[in-house]
Amino acid sequence: MDVNEEFLKTIKQVTLEDKYSKAKLKQLIKEDILSSGQEIITQFEKAIKYIQSYYNTEYWNTKQSKINHCKLFISPAEAVMEVLIATLPYWEKPTMMQNIAAQLGNKLGYEDIFDAVEIASDLITCVAEADLIDITKIVPEGKDVATLHIQSAIKMEDSLLARISIMQYPLPLLVEPKEITNNTEGCYFTFKKNVILGLHFNQHNDPLAYDIMNITQNIPLSIDLDILEVNDDLRHKDIDEDEEAKKKFKILTSFKQFDTEVDTVVREMVEQGNKFYLGFYPDKRGRMYCQGYHISYQGNGYQKAMINFNKQQLITD
Repeated sequence: MDVNEEFLKTIKQVTLEDKYSKAKLKQLIKEDILSSGQEIITQFEKAIKYIQSYYNTEYWNTKQSKINHCKLFISPAEAVMEVLIATLPYWEKPTMMQNIAAQLGNKLGYEDIFDAVEIASDLITCVAEADLIDITKIVPEGKDVATLHIQSAIKMEDSLLARISIMQYPLPLLVEPKEITNNTEGCYFTFKKNVILGLHFNQHNDPLAYDIMNITQNIPLSIDLDILEVNDDLRHKDIDEDEEAKKKFKILTSFKQFDTEVDTVVREMVEQGNKFYLGFYPDKRGRMYCQGYHISYQGNGYQKAMINFNKQQLITD
């Protein structure tokens, strides 16, 4: 690849990251809210005021210290947006509040996970008071104790919800990933991401197997176009028998939605030349995972089958 071609590929990668970035996601949600009518706009403004009031209220010393910390990490408007991003996919079916609280709490920079979940729960309650989300008690089947569940009070178009879901996860890269030399920057070009998976409480600065991560993520891959023609019923043949796959698909409203998202990401890769790379990050135990969600060689059978090496070689005797 000559210098000009490499430069153009890098520009395409930067453009792709921007297209599916968190900033773009917030912009889409904001635009949708502004076009939804005065009632939702008023509710959004109320939620911001409720969180501002929560920030300005005086509490006992330990509580006040936690809130003062939170103010440094997230503004009231940003907090409302983060709650909406986490809850919008659940307008049809509720999810447990602890899941959303943990997801939001991970972005608040607390060292103690219980402090993070406590303050995140308070922020979520402020948004609920503005009627943007509903919090209800549900007794799970076979249980005697109720748990709090969250459901979005805003219904967005399916196409926007699908895009929001896609934008929750980094897409494959169109060029060789940035070399990983530390734990904090990651392999993307326009944003930094800690390479240790999971909540920030798992993260540390101890050396990792950077050589293995770089070797693996620099292998160019392609979509097997023939596999894309597989009947929809066969795509998820292994789901009923694969408990891990069940967990992975649990947050989706249906397999159909997931298929739509996969098709969108696959089409993006094919249109960009059908050559891409997947980041390769470890968890705190050192186990490595490719950074693909819709496109992944560690997914279900269909996902594994759709990926080929970009550079293929016939193996003979």
